[in-house]
Amino acid sequence: MAVIAGRSEPRATITLKRNGAAIATTDADGRGEWVIVLDTPLAPGDVELTLTARNPDGSAIDSIQSVSVSVPEQEGGQALVVLAEPGKASRVLQGPGVPSDAGNLVLEAVDYDENGNVIISGITEPNSTVRIYLNDKPIGDAVADAEGRWELRPNGAVESGTYTMRIDQLDANGQVSARVEVPFERGVAEDVRRQIAEGQVVIQPGNNLWNIARQLYGSGYQYTTIYQANRDQIRDPDLIYPGQVLSTPAQ
Repeated sequence: MAVIAGRSEPRATITLKRNGAAIATTDADGRGEWVIVLDTPLAPGDVELTLTARNPDGSAIDSIQSVSVSVPEQEGGQALVVLAEPGKASRVLQGPGVPSDAGNLVLEAVDYDENGNVIISGITEPNSTVRIYLNDKPIGDAVADAEGRWELRPNGAVESGTYTMRIDQLDANGQVSARVEVPFERGVAEDVRRQIAEGQVVIQPGNNLWNIARQLYGSGYQYTTIYQANRDQIRDPDLIYPGQVLSTPAQ
């Protein structure tokens, strides 16, 4: 059973959509609070959930945010739930544990905002500080919130090239208490197009298997084609890292 709750204009009618098709409606109360309960579990596969609110004056507002849900085929597997909003870093609301040798420090996403600026985000100890480096050059600090989530938008532009991205978690004395390093490649668009034509793609900031599959095959649902061809590199199809070079089979 899935429960979706939120706030809107008081007395608005809320419609929940799955891949653009309405699946449930409810009315907000006098405080604008509403709840939708789905008695039937989501079937295995991938869906995108969005909302539309129709206000008492007749105006309709579509939600800016969307939630992607990936329900595993195997019984007992944990569903992956990711919240997305244009211009902001993706946020994993629920999902399998992220493999890491750095305790609670995790690089969760590297995205672009609407202006092409890099957004780096992740999880660490609540209220702690993380410092991010590219090739050992610091590009900024971020402070985690009470839930342990942090986000950094570097002030300067990141030029194209290959880097080592390092994230350090700092303790109260400014000493490194945990560290994560990943390859990071900021490529030139023409080079990426050539690699796609050759059957490979270098993961860039903001890439995910869904978007790559949509670009290559016309449908994001064919992300499993790329996943199956790269199972030796990808532990989780929603956790790919900048700098990985993936095969993209022809369709």
